[in-house]
Amino acid sequence: MRPFALRKCADVAKYVPEIEIFGSGGIISGDHAMSYLQYGAKALQICSAVQNLDAATVFYDLKTSLQANMFCLTKKELYDKGWRGQFPPFDF
Repeated sequence: MRPFALRKCADVAKYVPEIEIFGSGGIISGDHAMSYLQYGAKALQICSAVQNLDAATVFYDLKTSLQANMFCLTKKELYDKGWRGQFPPFDF
């Protein structure tokens, strides 16, 4: 569901830029939340993750993950080394 919802989020942001978008659909990590924000969402709905874990754990994880994402976006040298979001680069 998330790929479809992200596509629709991007479409609305592109074709109707004057409205605020509420991102919803499969947000279970900070990386997912960051994707919605990058595609134009101004607010997020978190439901699936709360059904599987307690709300305090989910929101703490989302907050710290979003902070890590935003920090990495401000550091070009980290991005050049392969950092994407909160996870370090992997050598396969």
